[in-house]
Amino acid sequence: MKKKERRRMKTLIAIPAMEQMFSWTVQCLEKLRRVGECETEFVIRAAVDTARNILAKKALEGGFDRILWIDSDMSFEPDMMERLSADLDAGWDVVTGIYFKRTFPVEPVIYKALDMEKERDRAETYWDYPQDAVFPVAGFGFGGVMMRTDILLSLNEAPFDCYPGMSEDLSFCVRMAEQGNRMACDSRVKLGHCGTILFSEKLYKRPE
Repeated sequence: MKKKERRRMKTLIAIPAMEQMFSWTVQCLEKLRRVGECETEFVIRAAVDTARNILAKKALEGGFDRILWIDSDMSFEPDMMERLSADLDAGWDVVTGIYFKRTFPVEPVIYKALDMEKERDRAETYWDYPQDAVFPVAGFGFGGVMMRTDILLSLNEAPFDCYPGMSEDLSFCVRMAEQGNRMACDSRVKLGHCGTILFSEKLYKRPE
């Protein structure tokens, strides 16, 4: 009897691009090693929370198993999708690579804790994050993130709407925590943040 073939994992590569794509990002996309069946969708000239909500809806309606979020100003290695896919296979619900703000001093965009009771400084930066490891976090930016699509089913139709005084990505992380979803950073997955220079881990000074 012929064995039934297992359906290939279906992933939406979701790219909110408010204005333009950096050439670094385009080059990295061309070299990215895909896992399973993939499609790429862009939302341009829209506020980032609106763009993410549109892309999340497309992923649900399109029957995608996973979403790989990539911002239009990121650089990354060809194995990013392979590594993040393996992390989801290992049981995490949402996983980010490590990247940094385009500021000096350079600051990682991952957080140990998010405190909604505070009016300001709600996010505690994870300054001393483990290197080359997968570890739990409370929140992160969405420059390079992979997630299971089914976690969107327990949220409303606009999961990236901003809480007052909070960005769309951290607002989403708060909702994920409320649902008990497991979030992690894989610091082996290193991304660059494109600007006048490339902000990356090479410029980061770890606390003594």
